[in-house]
Amino acid sequence: MGLSALKLRIVDTAIEYMTAFGSEKLNVREVARHAGVGRATIHKHFGTKQGLLEAAEARIAEQMVEVLTDVAASIDGLHLQAAAIATRIRRSRVDRSITPWIGFFSPLEEGALLVTHAGEHIRSLCDVFRPLVAMAQERGEIRAELDAGRTSEWIARISLTFALAPANLNIDDEGSVREFFREHLAGLA
Repeated sequence: MGLSALKLRIVDTAIEYMTAFGSEKLNVREVARHAGVGRATIHKHFGTKQGLLEAAEARIAEQMVEVLTDVAASIDGLHLQAAAIATRIRRSRVDRSITPWIGFFSPLEEGALLVTHAGEHIRSLCDVFRPLVAMAQERGEIRAELDAGRTSEWIARISLTFALAPANLNIDDEGSVREFFREHLAGLA
């Protein structure tokens, strides 16, 4: 996102405010007061309340990429990494203590955001999976001739569905999710 220190302070203040009061109650005046700036500064940098909300959503997406990258960092094996990421995505929707910054969206808003911004979420997840896929290719887990970008997108799309839709497997059980990814990623070997 590359925000200046001032814009970052404003966006982080907006996220804190929405976590406490909900996104529907985002109040530019209160955000300005808590960030130590004037309302005109917020309007100069973000235009409208909607612009500030969109900047907050983008910041949250960045933070989620960081969290998911950290989740996968200590795990060896693409299917285990994909399962851990999919499980974390799922749990972030049902357990606010895991990703408290998401807490300001109602489940309806969150579902709408996931669908409305699915392309952005998939691109963000591709950024997480692309290096994991490349490492899996180097280890021989999946075929080297597979396009890492397209393979990353496929895994990202599957992972995102864990947040949106029920499945025939217990998506709240990490063992079931691991087995699901092991079975399906084995086809890429």
